[in-house]
Amino acid sequence: MRRRAVLFGVLATPGIARAQQQQQRPLRIVVPYPPGGGADLLARALGGWVSQRHHRSVVVENRPGASGTIGAAFVARAAPDGETVLQADFAGMTIQPLVNRLTYTHEDFVPVARLVTNAVFLAAAPALGITGVSALVARAKAQPGTLTYATPGLLSHLHVAMEAFCAAARITLVHVPYQGTAPGVTAALAGQVDLIALPPGALGAGVGERHLVPLAVMAAQREPGYPRVPTLREAGLDVVFDGWRGLFAPRGTPRSATEIWERAAFDAPQDPIFAQRLSSLGERAAPLDPDGFARFWAADRAMAEALLPRLPRG
Repeated sequence: MRRRAVLFGVLATPGIARAQQQQQRPLRIVVPYPPGGGADLLARALGGWVSQRHHRSVVVENRPGASGTIGAAFVARAAPDGETVLQADFAGMTIQPLVNRLTYTHEDFVPVARLVTNAVFLAAAPALGITGVSALVARAKAQPGTLTYATPGLLSHLHVAMEAFCAAARITLVHVPYQGTAPGVTAALAGQVDLIALPPGALGAGVGERHLVPLAVMAAQREPGYPRVPTLREAGLDVVFDGWRGLFAPRGTPRSATEIWERAAFDAPQDPIFAQRLSSLGERAAPLDPDGFARFWAADRAMAEALLPRLPRG
């Protein structure tokens, strides 16, 4: 298991704040993915912001592996003192506990704050010759089980999003998992797969006349960067599916102990520098407090549980 920790220190603080900092242990954000990816970069940005604004050292600790479950299991066993939080997403906190036997369940955590969401686009390979959802559904019904779609892996949020689309449209597509979004994009551009689910940051890939053809976005509203791409609801299918990242603490952690993170989820996006960082990562600020995040997470699990018959089990 590869681990990496990054410490954000306060370079210049008042004397009293510095003395208090010396008496306090660092806060820790555990990221269940490798360094350098979107999850890691978001945690670093948030940790740096908290460190500067609250005069607390923040450690970002990477504990990757098993679709985010190794890091989650580590935090589930941490002390419920608010000093350790998990930055996690759909994979490790919603779908994996439902389909695999893990050392933790959703009851081992308390939601602290939702941080961001990111849109899910459905796009077609240029060779497919399809430009709309209705044409895709008609082709899939006429040729069941022949069209393929790429995602960055089994039980990723993009995989589950595509199965939600298939269930709503009453069609069957063949899933082709890749090791990441970029290889899937390459395969779609080469005509090796027919469709792909991907975030907005990867949608503009292509060279010359070979570009992905966006068919719809699985969001409640159209994505500002792609105003001509309809939502699935506009195409007649009641599917809303956003990727998300949020903070969790071990069960038993009092809300007062994680208030610093709750405030950061709402306050950091108001900082122009932090907001620009989010934009560069393809994330949109979507803060929810613990109560709102708990309701969102419960609905997320209910949606995933309804799709279990369509998904591989561990």
